[in-house]
Amino acid sequence: MGQLFPDNPNNVVANCFAPQADSVYSGHTAYVETQKAIAGLDIPIVYMIYNNGGWIAQPNNLGNDPNATDFYMISTNSGATYDVMYTCDQISSKQGIINKLSWVPGADPGNPNDNYGWVTNGTWTNTLGMDGMFVTTNGAGAAYIYFTTGAGGTGGNSIYRITDAPGWDQNINVIATNLIYTSAKTASLKGLVFCPQKTGNSYEPMPTPVLTAASKLARNASTFNVTLSPDDSVWRSSITAITVNGTVLPTSAYTLTSAGIVTFTPSQAPILQTPAGRASQEARPFCWINGSVDFGIIHPLSCSPSPSPPPTALMRRSSRCTKR
Repeated sequence: MGQLFPDNPNNVVANCFAPQADSVYSGHTAYVETQKAIAGLDIPIVYMIYNNGGWIAQPNNLGNDPNATDFYMISTNSGATYDVMYTCDQISSKQGIINKLSWVPGADPGNPNDNYGWVTNGTWTNTLGMDGMFVTTNGAGAAYIYFTTGAGGTGGNSIYRITDAPGWDQNINVIATNLIYTSAKTASLKGLVFCPQKTGNSYEPMPTPVLTAASKLARNASTFNVTLSPDDSVWRSSITAITVNGTVLPTSAYTLTSAGIVTFTPSQAPILQTPAGRASQEARPFCWINGSVDFGIIHPLSCSPSPSPPPTALMRRSSRCTKR
């Protein structure tokens, strides 16, 4: 992108959208975000580029933004134009800002095409920092804004979703904030993007939970837990059986009603009181099989996803297990 504005190393991200209304170019094209202006060049924070016998950058009425880290545009008219844009600023690891802009006629006297330009519709500030961002309409006139927290490379950061209720050319008004996911302390979340769906607007299943045993188990403990992450209440409530070394546990030996955990009661199942059962509580090789959980220490199990769950199964993911 430096070829568009010579010696400009400050372009940070490029996205493809259809152009705005009354653009000099029709068809899908690229928009580039840059952080800083170069001496002698008036570079807007986001500008459109298109190929018309050579790459051309279309000017607009935006200024530069040294704190910009990402941007996204949405269409409020079924894709005819992309007329609302959100940009995000990374002030620090504890402060981020989202800016809302709308593409409206009469806003840019320098644009001969009905003077279309960008109008600022306010800002929203958080105390979590901000790095990457993705925006989509929610089908009800509002926008879902997803962003990653921190300052780029921050370990243990999160994905949040906020809802901007007003639409085009209306001041930003965040009516809801939702924590979506938090990474491990040794990992950092960066950019965000949605994946295409085979069937538009269909439900996407959650990933199969990872099961984690307690690091230590007290001798003669009355109960012990296995943690599920992420928790899926439908998936958890669809468990049909749990076995230990081939022995099916009675339903009284475990409970599935608490979010994120399966609680076991050894007094309700002799197998959980045997050396093998106690060892399996600590070593805990396991596998989910079409709604069942199988613990074992004699024959550890390995799991691979099956093509699809049985038609009658309520599980969102199933596994086929083989002895190693």
